[in-house]
Amino acid sequence: MTASDGRDKTLAVLAKIATEFSVLTVSLPEFLNRALKVLGQELGFDDCVVALLDERGTGRLVVRAASGRAAPRLGEPVPLGAYTRVMEAGEAVLTGDLRAAPGPHDPDFRSCVSAPILVHGRALGLVNAYQPDPGRFTEQDLNLIVIVARSFSSAIELGRLYERPAAGSRPERLADHGSEPVFREALERELLRGRRHEEPLVLLCVDIDGLAAIREKFGDAVGDTLLGNLAKLLRGMLRESDTVALGSSGFLLLLPRTPKRAGLSVAERIRQRTRGVIAAGAPPVTVSVGVAVSPQDGAVAGTLLAAVGDALDNARRQGGDRVQPARAAS
Repeated sequence: MTASDGRDKTLAVLAKIATEFSVLTVSLPEFLNRALKVLGQELGFDDCVVALLDERGTGRLVVRAASGRAAPRLGEPVPLGAYTRVMEAGEAVLTGDLRAAPGPHDPDFRSCVSAPILVHGRALGLVNAYQPDPGRFTEQDLNLIVIVARSFSSAIELGRLYERPAAGSRPERLADHGSEPVFREALERELLRGRRHEEPLVLLCVDIDGLAAIREKFGDAVGDTLLGNLAKLLRGMLRESDTVALGSSGFLLLLPRTPKRAGLSVAERIRQRTRGVIAAGAPPVTVSVGVAVSPQDGAVAGTLLAAVGDALDNARRQGGDRVQPARAAS
């Protein structure tokens, strides 16, 4: 197949995938299954899985769609093994022989191409295509699965947006979000896991600028509605493995397996999108966001929480409506 033929086939596949999503805007699982069917029909990738991070925040990859001989894996966890680089570095990987790769492997398959599903620079999951024999994939196959994974990234983000309540629905109750003590326990667990696997972690603290003045002028009900709407926005922007809680200084967001650059990108998106958080009778709001990264800004919960609190205070002192990284601990 020539390079031109390869480009034409890729464009045809992406067009079919886009068509499938356009008619399935409220059903992400069905879209994924139909998209895998397209991969089999158009590219000969008959045995595929799409795995996403577990929504319970365990850090496990769970198969959310599967085709061909991989279909029995639906709902099962995917051992990282050969896919560690895919998730941690966000790099696509061609594995000529899974039996030679580190960690456990699926006995039904010998070769694989794997690409990360990246949303805002962070790996949300992966797309794998398998073959039962070793050495069956090429670099061109790897490039194709990378392009497919990119199309999945957009579809997954949009699909989750459609699955969330529409604008104008009831404000989200503050009680729907975790408490600060429970959040601290989750933070301590992730810090321990991060030290064990040498993975970075980002902690954000998000607070509405001038909330006390808003409460005084417009009433506590308006302030609570603003907090509830902000909570809904935050939860909708995070991965299933992330954690959000309402703390004493604002919303605390725990982003495991996230480098500093990606964390700052998430914080900036939050700052920009918060201007759409409104309540009846109140003006649009802005937020200040403190950012701390482990291990640079702290390797234990108390130190990291203090660092992100200081960063938030620094953002407020500079007038708010800004993202402020912590000053790395000396």
